[in-house]
Amino acid sequence: MTNAAINRLDWHPRSYRALRPKMNPNPWHYLPPKPLYVLSEDQDKIEKFNSKNQEHALNLNVIPVPFVGSKDAPVLLLGNIAGVGPHEEEGYKKRPAYADRMRNNLLHAPSPYPFFPLDPGPDTIPSHREWWTPKLECLCNQFGIAVSATPNRRLLALF
Repeated sequence: MTNAAINRLDWHPRSYRALRPKMNPNPWHYLPPKPLYVLSEDQDKIEKFNSKNQEHALNLNVIPVPFVGSKDAPVLLLGNIAGVGPHEEEGYKKRPAYADRMRNNLLHAPSPYPFFPLDPGPDTIPSHREWWTPKLECLCNQFGIAVSATPNRRLLALF
């Protein structure tokens, strides 16, 4: 199909997408490379929310984590949106490799430890490991799995 034919279909998104199978539907590919970490199509709404809800404002200086883990995981855990403590922003700055892993998580990039908050490696933010370990302990005990083994492609948490 010619470019002219594709351009005529711009008015109908489904047809356009069908003709462009390599088009990436994952919006997180468009997240800015540095703060403020907000998608352009969400920026006005987020700023409006933050101005009205200063006590619960979203921290745009930290890469968002709406989910964590492998998209192909057989176990899906639903939870509340985790907040960012006032001291945690410094933790992200001190661990750029962890921030890279957060971004790779959004892009569903392959990882030896998809549930990265429990990775025993040194670049993991300790407060994340400390928060997740007790949350998953009961579930892991039910199935006789070590908490440290759980993330390897078995669990996806959505917030």
